[in-house]
Amino acid sequence: MNLRGCVALVTGASRTGQAGEAVAAALLREGACLVLAARHAEGLRQVADGLAAPAGSLRTQAADLSREEEVEVLFRDLAAREGRVDILVHAAGGLTQYGPMESQSLAGIEAEWRSNFVTAFLVLRAGLPVMKRDGWGRAVLFTSAAVENPKPLMSAYLAAKTAVAALVRVAALEYAGTGVAVNAVAPTILDTGQNRREMGERGASQWVPLERMVKAVLRLADPGTHVESGQIITLV
Repeated sequence: MNLRGCVALVTGASRTGQAGEAVAAALLREGACLVLAARHAEGLRQVADGLAAPAGSLRTQAADLSREEEVEVLFRDLAAREGRVDILVHAAGGLTQYGPMESQSLAGIEAEWRSNFVTAFLVLRAGLPVMKRDGWGRAVLFTSAAVENPKPLMSAYLAAKTAVAALVRVAALEYAGTGVAVNAVAPTILDTGQNRREMGERGASQWVPLERMVKAVLRLADPGTHVESGQIITLV
């Protein structure tokens, strides 16, 4: 794969050892010019330092992607500085509300929804028209394998990820014939250091390695191959 000359935006890349950083590192190795966006400026700085990118090939921008005005600023700055977005990988979000439905607060439900679905909707709404204008683009989002095989104690999270899967399919229909492909990966549990610390080692041998997830994302972002739009790639 050769991504030289491509501009890639990766969201949710402010934590070392997590999905966003792993995807960013792979895109950088393939020659892409990277923009990393997430809420936490210090986390973005640490990830950027760890990537050790060539001069001029990486910048970061702190933004709360659940806030419409901050997403607008992000894409306005992208237009002014990079001029376009070829690849969009939306890795922001995650599971934070874990427990029985009867224990879930409205504030927690809304936070899970905003973190997982609202961010995806706002980023796609801003990014896909830019890709359509240029006649080519690849958007890759994250949903969950548990959408098709639900697990208990994750009601708000899985409701939001189900909505993300629907969003991907609808966006693929709306942007059909434009050169823009919108897809998603749907892993079970990713094998990260944080997940091992929080969940323990039991069953970790069955988790999805980050390298496998990255390969799936790269296949969906590859400008050298034809990519069908509207796919949800389950990783188990």
